[in-house]
Amino acid sequence: MTAGTAPTIVGAPGTAAEKETRFARFGDPTVLAMFDLDRLKVINDTHGHAAGDDHIRRAAVALRSSVRDTDFVARLGGDEFGVLLRSCDEAAAEVRVQQMYRVQEDAGVAGSVGWAPITDLRGFPAALAEADDAMYEAKRARRALRALSA
Repeated sequence: MTAGTAPTIVGAPGTAAEKETRFARFGDPTVLAMFDLDRLKVINDTHGHAAGDDHIRRAAVALRSSVRDTDFVARLGGDEFGVLLRSCDEAAAEVRVQQMYRVQEDAGVAGSVGWAPITDLRGFPAALAEADDAMYEAKRARRALRALSA
């Protein structure tokens, strides 16, 4: 072995494609969803911060009730929540996100959701950025729909 080279471990994945294949076979598919409340500022400005706090609490309860016990929900700050959907592939993520929307609407809480798979190759930071971008795209689309129906 020459200076600056790493030893090769027999059987360990080396290339990015090999790592991704191994993750697909053995990894627990996980999706990161980002949820952002719609119009919280309007609620705070119109009805006061106590009403805004109540709105956030209702959103948190509804969001938690829309996922499984094995999933993880966290308030990231302000009006944003993160949800880790464990044992969830991309096909199941679409169904799960629609469930989040239905439960939020039933609770009288509107929000926008974006999601992305967490992969071995790209990791959590890339999934976070992608889910955040998708959430803001969903928020823009929801605003456009509201403007058309007004």
